[in-house]
Amino acid sequence: MDGYIISATPGREGSLGVIRGDCLFHFDKDVSSILGGMQGFLSSLPYSLRLVESLLDTTTGPCIKLEQQMLSPVASRDRRAFGVGKSFAAHAREMGGGGVSFFVKGGSSLVGHNHPIVVPTALKKVDYEGEIVVVISRKLRHPSSLREVRAALAGYTAGNDVTDRGLQEEMTWSIAKSIDTFGPVGPGLYVPSDDRFLEDLCLETRLNAEVVQKACTSDMVASPESIIMRLASLVTLTPGTIVFLGTPSGVGHARDPPRYLRKGDVVEVKVGYLPALVNRVETSG
Repeated sequence: MDGYIISATPGREGSLGVIRGDCLFHFDKDVSSILGGMQGFLSSLPYSLRLVESLLDTTTGPCIKLEQQMLSPVASRDRRAFGVGKSFAAHAREMGGGGVSFFVKGGSSLVGHNHPIVVPTALKKVDYEGEIVVVISRKLRHPSSLREVRAALAGYTAGNDVTDRGLQEEMTWSIAKSIDTFGPVGPGLYVPSDDRFLEDLCLETRLNAEVVQKACTSDMVASPESIIMRLASLVTLTPGTIVFLGTPSGVGHARDPPRYLRKGDVVEVKVGYLPALVNRVETSG
């Protein structure tokens, strides 16, 4: 693995750690202060990554098992999140066709690893969408080349663009995808040393341990960088902005019969070198 997985750590506001295997290790308080939390880390790349590399021995305490920890999302809720629709050809076909589109995903939807996906009982068609999520590290507006886009990408994480299909048909994509807790991301940010890390990057979604989605960026209708280049020609992307790159085929809505999320379901999204993002479904109201 030619890179590091950086994560916010539980119970320590602004604190960071590094994920190794299935363990999370804290950086000590002084190091986290120097890094400036996740936002400071992102804004200072690549220098902050060099600092992390030089300070790996300062991680403190025992292994914190990821399966036992509820982590903060990689992105702050006050940062913008965008989504990409129908970027995988097979998914576009199973959903009735159409081209690539963009939407805004509300910040209040963002939660982290092991946080519950809380489904209001009034919503009856809530679906999973495992996705690769990229995180922006520098301002990007009207990029002139794919190289400029790559230079603005901090790395990737896993995401679940949870969507209520009823609201998606009745109202807008953004509302259907912005319900509180409908945007799990994590468990950490994989920061690679190679700027071509999105080439043939693969994801797998499991529902109650059954593989329901499996695809790679090579299956997308266009490269992730070209899609982000188009998005950045429309809106300014700033450090900490996250972009859900779209989901592959295999969503519950397209199954016969449809398979929507139910209380007690566990959704896992595995992307690249990251440990799986795990979230259990609960209901409310």
